[in-house]
Amino acid sequence: QTRLFKLVSMLTGLKNSLKGVGYFLGAALLEASDAHGYKLTLAVLAALILAAIPWPAVGLSPDLGRGKAAAGGLPFAAVVGKSEIMKLLGERRVLGPGTFNGYPLGMRAALTTMSILSRNNGEAYTHRDKVQAFLTDGFHSAARKNGIDMAVQQSPGSMSLHLGIKEGTVFQRPEDLAGFRYRNFFQLQPKLYEESIMVMPDKMYVSVAHTMEDAQQTIDAVDRVLSTF
Repeated sequence: QTRLFKLVSMLTGLKNSLKGVGYFLGAALLEASDAHGYKLTLAVLAALILAAIPWPAVGLSPDLGRGKAAAGGLPFAAVVGKSEIMKLLGERRVLGPGTFNGYPLGMRAALTTMSILSRNNGEAYTHRDKVQAFLTDGFHSAARKNGIDMAVQQSPGSMSLHLGIKEGTVFQRPEDLAGFRYRNFFQLQPKLYEESIMVMPDKMYVSVAHTMEDAQQTIDAVDRVLSTF
């Protein structure tokens, strides 16, 4: 623990020192950009990034910690990590400042969210999985109806529609993407927006709040969009 504490202290001090150096370097690069153009600035920044890559790649543990939102949309998150690291926070040997640390509304929202999600042996997740399975079957049916090959790639709570790929394809190799219809893929988002279906360019999310009625409306919207391709 003593070695870890020294390491954390050293890194904290080094970070603050580098931040100060960065201010001066940034000012110098701005002056250099005026005199020599932006290429010098880009070259210096690229060199600094390349010089920093070996340390996180070789000397930094990949399991320092994790963070996850936990309050149903309010600004609150749980941070977890190895016990020897988290213990330093608990003993107040390392500061863990934050904007909303332990504020009452976020704490209550987090507790309520976890209570709802764990109710009846995780019934909320069972419901979400049923809605997602219904969506998957509906998307496949809509694709077959419109004569379009479409694979649904998914993980619990998220889905991605890949046009031009045969139904049931599991992406493991680059050749599995042969036939992928990039143009139609990027047309999906704006067309679904017109149908009041909010999606990211490459995926849609399934929430425990979604109902089977929501799922059917989404399937119908995807059916109408696919009919335009």
